[in-house]
Amino acid sequence: MLTGKNALLGCLFFVFLGFVFLAGCLWLSWGPFVRFAITDDLLEYQKKVRASNLDPEATRVLDMRLDTLRDHVQASGYGLWDWLPHDEVIVEIFQDGQVTGDELERLDRELVRMEKGFKVEPQPLPVQAEAE
Repeated sequence: MLTGKNALLGCLFFVFLGFVFLAGCLWLSWGPFVRFAITDDLLEYQKKVRASNLDPEATRVLDMRLDTLRDHVQASGYGLWDWLPHDEVIVEIFQDGQVTGDELERLDRELVRMEKGFKVEPQPLPVQAEAE
């Protein structure tokens, strides 16, 4: 039977094992959690592109590009620190909830930067991007 100092050491050992177990679980779940959050953001951006008053062809191309990026994020080790610079720019573009003709060029540049990171061939936008 454990008494005194040995009992205290035994309890501390089990507390330490609990912390090691929790740290391991956090380490294993962090990557999938971040990829889920990024793909959710990209899905929200797709919805905002669809709600924007853009040329149907431009909307189709942007939708396809965002879909391809979502697939690549899910399949890769894309991390939070890789995503934050892109997210800042895209959040600013969608600040009013839609993409206007002026913001379309900025969105295209940001998507090209992301696609280059995944070595995906960027899909060009149609010349006349904004609906009349």
